[in-house]
Amino acid sequence: MDLHALTTQEYALQWGVMLVLFLMLLWKYVPEIRNRLNSWRKKENAEESVASATQQNTEQIKNLKKQAFTNEARIDSLESFIVSEKEYRTKQAAEQKLIINALFAIIKGLEEQGCDGPVHEAHEEIERFLIDQAH
Repeated sequence: MDLHALTTQEYALQWGVMLVLFLMLLWKYVPEIRNRLNSWRKKENAEESVASATQQNTEQIKNLKKQAFTNEARIDSLESFIVSEKEYRTKQAAEQKLIINALFAIIKGLEEQGCDGPVHEAHEEIERFLIDQAH
């Protein structure tokens, strides 16, 4: 069939038929095309969501590293403070022991010289304290 030999009516009819066939094909495949586009869009949204979550997690990791560094410095400072406090308390305990021994000796000496009353009460009180501390 020679296209040059077609009349205008036949030519228009052929184009009309092709247009109808094209529209029928389009009508048939539009839902499938729409479904594919929707699934592609969902996939893209999911990838964007993953990328966004990854970026947020990266920021959170950076913040946690900063906090860990800060906390590590604070822990080092506290450990140093605890060591100095232990040293201070050890010295203080030795000093208190020395003071109690001296006080106990003074009271015992006063009792030996014959002092009674408050000296005797102080002696008993110190003995009770030492016994309580021993247990």
